[in-house]
Amino acid sequence: MWDHPWEGYGHQRVTVWFKKPGGSWHYVKTLWTNSTGRFWGKTTASASGYWRVVFGGNGEADGSKSRIDWVRVKR
Repeated sequence: MWDHPWEGYGHQRVTVWFKKPGGSWHYVKTLWTNSTGRFWGKTTASASGYWRVVFGGNGEADGSKSRIDWVRVKR
């Protein structure tokens, strides 16, 4: 039984991706996690669509993708 809480993976590169409905995924930017595995960043959204963050993996951990999040842009 695993009884340890989830821990973030510090100082790692993650990439942010965007996809319009019916389109394909496009790279937006690269961010780095802090020592606790958290990250944040800003970008301008000019169209509604789907967002996700991807960790490509490294020598110690496999890659991983976040859940997909819908963002609606109002004009």
